[in-house]
Amino acid sequence: IMPPSSSSSSSSSLLDGKSSSLSSQPPIFSIDVECVATGPQHNKRTVAQIALVDQNGQIKCNVFVKPEEKVFSYLTALTGLTEELIEEKGIPLQEAVGKVKSLLPKEAILVGQNILKDVQWLKLSEGQDFAGMRDLAGLWRVKNPKYRSYTYFSLQHEAKSLLSLPQKEPHDAATDAILSVRLYNLYQNIHKDPYLKAWAETLLLNTPREKSFAAKNPVYDRVCMGRRNSCKCGAPIFY
Repeated sequence: IMPPSSSSSSSSSLLDGKSSSLSSQPPIFSIDVECVATGPQHNKRTVAQIALVDQNGQIKCNVFVKPEEKVFSYLTALTGLTEELIEEKGIPLQEAVGKVKSLLPKEAILVGQNILKDVQWLKLSEGQDFAGMRDLAGLWRVKNPKYRSYTYFSLQHEAKSLLSLPQKEPHDAATDAILSVRLYNLYQNIHKDPYLKAWAETLLLNTPREKSFAAKNPVYDRVCMGRRNSCKCGAPIFY
């Protein structure tokens, strides 16, 4: 599906997810966190990788964290993390968060898919460590008038649909953070143009969705993935 030719702003420079005329705006950064499992329940997780990327897609920080708790599973097929990697390159969480804070401007806006969760993992404070957040899940949701509700999409579906960048497991914090800033830049470039916005929504709705890792693997390496309809551990599920 091609963008509508009737739009005056449908040049390829607007659609590649690169930053355009946003220099007068607050600095944009993305933080992404990957976690390993500390137990078989889906709520037993701890931080093992942190990436910080600026609006131009430059990686400012990509650190691995050595958990204080004993690791039950590195969830390697999902995270790409291994015991060898963490043992060799992992640093204490406090040191890793300190690195992130030293590189993150206090006036920065953080963008990402469910970005609040990443902020909570690192115990960052809005108004102190950064200025605000923009959640891609909310920005790229599409209203379904038939059901009077919104359809939400994963970061991988957004990247596949809008950037033509299909993503496969395992995940990587730096790659996901780069995708996040590109998707945010794309939103900023087109959201005021009704033709391009409609084009993007059509792509999101019409691109076939792939099953998530949790849908394909309700339990992986003895760890529950926390999918509502297939949870095996009985721990609370929050969305």
